[in-house]
Amino acid sequence: MLKAYQDFWKNRTVFDGRTVRKDYWFSFLVNNVVRLVIVLVQTALQAHFTQPMITAKPGTTEYTKQATDAATSIAQHMPLPLLIVVIIGTLWSLAILWPVMNLTARRLRDAAFAPGLAYGLIAVYVIWALAAFLPLPGFLTMLAAVYGLILLVMCLFGSREIKTVEKV
Repeated sequence: MLKAYQDFWKNRTVFDGRTVRKDYWFSFLVNNVVRLVIVLVQTALQAHFTQPMITAKPGTTEYTKQATDAATSIAQHMPLPLLIVVIIGTLWSLAILWPVMNLTARRLRDAAFAPGLAYGLIAVYVIWALAAFLPLPGFLTMLAAVYGLILLVMCLFGSREIKTVEKV
């Protein structure tokens, strides 16, 4: 299984060919475990920095207002440790963008779908990276999530032969 992840990085620039489900999903798992660790650290730091700003009892409207104000304040004036984690998360997402896009294109080709659909991942990753720093419209992040989910479902399909038409 480690070989599948090594191949993920070795083939980061290879758009042609195919990738079997097992290799795709193992690489997907490793990349998302790394991302999960980053998100958990980021969430813990956000909670650490916002909690002292909230004095109201949980469940009250005052608590909700204070929590929203605290989150806004932290987002506008990000403490250095949190900023570092956000930058690391963004850099990780951008670092794996090209290899993931190529891996997805090879997987889509193996499942007999158009590999060019993987180019849409550029928009998905850019939207998610910008969402870490900017207040983007909800529909935009939702659209990116739906597109990503559609590609994931397409990658679930098994290997299929691609029918080619021979020129006469």
